[in-house]
Amino acid sequence: MSLKLEKSRSKAPFYLNYSYAYKNERTRISTGVKIENIRNFNEFDSNNPIKKSDKDHKRKNQLVNVTYNKIHKVIRDFELNDLEPYPELVKNKLSVNRLTPKNKKISELIDDYLSKKQLADSTKRNFIHLKKNLIDYNPTLRINDLNNLFWDDFSNYLFQKKLANNTVNLRLTKLKTVLDQLSSWGYEHSITSFKKPKEEINNFYLDMNEIQKIRNYTPTSESEKKTKEALLIQCYTAYRIGDLKKISYQNVTKKDGTYIIKMSAQKNMKNTYIPLHKSAANLLKKNNWSVPKILEQKYNKNIKKLLKNAGVDRMLQIKRNRQLIAKPIYEVFSSHDCVKTGISYYLNNGFSPAEVAGMTGKNIDTIMKYYYPNASQSDILLKHKKIFG
Repeated sequence: MSLKLEKSRSKAPFYLNYSYAYKNERTRISTGVKIENIRNFNEFDSNNPIKKSDKDHKRKNQLVNVTYNKIHKVIRDFELNDLEPYPELVKNKLSVNRLTPKNKKISELIDDYLSKKQLADSTKRNFIHLKKNLIDYNPTLRINDLNNLFWDDFSNYLFQKKLANNTVNLRLTKLKTVLDQLSSWGYEHSITSFKKPKEEINNFYLDMNEIQKIRNYTPTSESEKKTKEALLIQCYTAYRIGDLKKISYQNVTKKDGTYIIKMSAQKNMKNTYIPLHKSAANLLKKNNWSVPKILEQKYNKNIKKLLKNAGVDRMLQIKRNRQLIAKPIYEVFSSHDCVKTGISYYLNNGFSPAEVAGMTGKNIDTIMKYYYPNASQSDILLKHKKIFG
């Protein structure tokens, strides 16, 4: 008995098939994977025959491996029932299985995915929003309905819902994540091109004068007071909201007169090391080394109210759906921008991106892409003159 991966023809484009032989009989079983360019194919690696140069290599390699596992399962079933696994019988059995494919609704499959994955609450919400968008788009949509036409049409639908570029990008990224996992579970779809809109990055954060305005502002309610304290601690520590809520006395040490928070980040489990600004340390001390209890769902809304009431009203040029629009900072500022404020504070005061990545538990690529501003030509010229004259 032999089972090996073969090309359907010598030149690209070609399909990958498994050649299965048993007792002088042979048949070909399709993987459904098409190779457009011979340079994307590695004939010496049967587990990952599609090279990374193919943008869809992960899904295609999963399909190859799923096909291999299906063939082996059918062969084992024959052997366990004392039947000889002749090639045509095996192929016919696979064809029968395909006649009753796994073809559940995509909304149900997202539920299956969430039930099997341990995800942070904020990440779960992103998948739940995706599920709602898919149900609104087509409540009967099934996995086998998904093809390139669907992908493009669903992308346009999200834009028609007036979602921002980055939100559309996020929805499509989460959808591809689910589909990659479903492929590994044996579900099949026909999407081969996962085009996404270009991400729009808005680099804005509170400067020290604006933070001082917030510090000087007297809240008018207990809720606003808690929001103010949580925002200031977040801006000084650069912690995400999930990590902010984890701070406790057990995570705080003191060295050379400075309090330091050491704990793992909730999102990627990387270690963080945050020397505390005196203002942040005083706020945490006052609350028994924890952040005031805030409702995460209302936190962003309350931040916007706080900034407006405190007179933080700087106008910004915001990128939205490939256009620049003017907005006061209090209308667009969120918890995530508190993280940007903390990271920018460190970068603007001499910390290197590598040091900030080590402190905050973020990848250096993330620091460079989202937080480290591109130098202007005038800045480059001034630095050059300063160093070289």
